[in-house]
Amino acid sequence: DSSSWNMTVSFWMNWSGDTNYYEWIFDFRNDENWTDNYCWMTWLSNSNKFLFHWVSAYITGFTPTIWTWYNMVCVVDNWNYYIYQNWNTSPIKTGSYTFNSASTKLCIWGYYSDEQSTMRKEWFNWKVGDIILENKARTAQEIADYYNQTKANYWIS
Repeated sequence: DSSSWNMTVSFWMNWSGDTNYYEWIFDFRNDENWTDNYCWMTWLSNSNKFLFHWVSAYITGFTPTIWTWYNMVCVVDNWNYYIYQNWNTSPIKTGSYTFNSASTKLCIWGYYSDEQSTMRKEWFNWKVGDIILENKARTAQEIADYYNQTKANYWIS
């Protein structure tokens, strides 16, 4: 059953280099008996582009610079998603959002699989800070304000 609700997923990230695999920052997923259910995941795809959710339609054109801190914010508001990078009040990607998952496990910096615990190759090989998951859609101004309040924690002037 598809449904959607307002939410904000915010985190700081610092990339260490190219990858040949998806690198999971965090996700809400189930992988029991080889049946996958996903929702609001954020990672970089194997093309080194930032991606929200798990559908290719949600991939951005943003490739981070190595060893640079970024505040990435993904917002779902009334069946639409918005992806923000740093203080920009204009999103770098928007579109309609559909949530469809029976997932039961929240994973940060990894990938849950009860069947493949020794085979995971999607580890997040970076630095991550200040992960925020909330059940409200932040406004562009709230995102800019948060960035300005926390950027000094990441040596950004």
